[in-house]
Amino acid sequence: MALGKKLIQMIAGDGAASRDEELSQVLSRLAGGKEPVMVEVENTRVRFLAKLIIRPGLLVITKPLNLPNVLGPGVYVRFCLPWNEEKELRMEVVRPHVNIANGNAVVVCRLPKEFANSTPRKGTRFDTGRYNNITLVLKDREASYRVLDLSVSGVKVDIKGHHKIFQVNQPMTGCELRLGGYRVPLASLVPRAVQGMAIGGEIQVAKEGHDAMAKMMKYLEDAQAKRISMMNAV
Repeated sequence: MALGKKLIQMIAGDGAASRDEELSQVLSRLAGGKEPVMVEVENTRVRFLAKLIIRPGLLVITKPLNLPNVLGPGVYVRFCLPWNEEKELRMEVVRPHVNIANGNAVVVCRLPKEFANSTPRKGTRFDTGRYNNITLVLKDREASYRVLDLSVSGVKVDIKGHHKIFQVNQPMTGCELRLGGYRVPLASLVPRAVQGMAIGGEIQVAKEGHDAMAKMMKYLEDAQAKRISMMNAV
């Protein structure tokens, strides 16, 4: 994947900036591009699976064809390390779209000089926006909303403009997660942040839903592993 010496010299700047030993080891491990990561575009609900290539002073991210137009110079993206989700890297985008020789496109970012400051997440987050059958159901209202992002302790939902129903910091009951035959009753859902037509919140699974939640997360884990395996085969 050759981006060209001119592009690298133009963007990289001081690529020899000192980094701590752990970060250097991480960058060396990522340099081969063999471990796909789930990249998140900050302040959006956009997440995508990608491979990474390291160049002097640069981190290059493969760009999917259907990526929404949310990237631009100065936008930040981040991802957890594939082998340690408590460690994150955060990068500034400097070129949101660069065509490469094989016909694909990449995103060019500045190479991070330190790990990102972040709150440790409780369990793996799954990007579920590609699925239409994972929903949050409000049983008392007989309403359902598509789940865009899910973990054992949090959820992001397309609320279809129903902001009055999802009041920030106001606990909600009578909610249930559904995927196929799985039904996961929630003891509570607390909306925390509104992002356009979506809302992110904290969830607490009801005791009787623990087994179904474990099966749902296993289903999503297997589906993600299959996608990563297909990417590695390319």
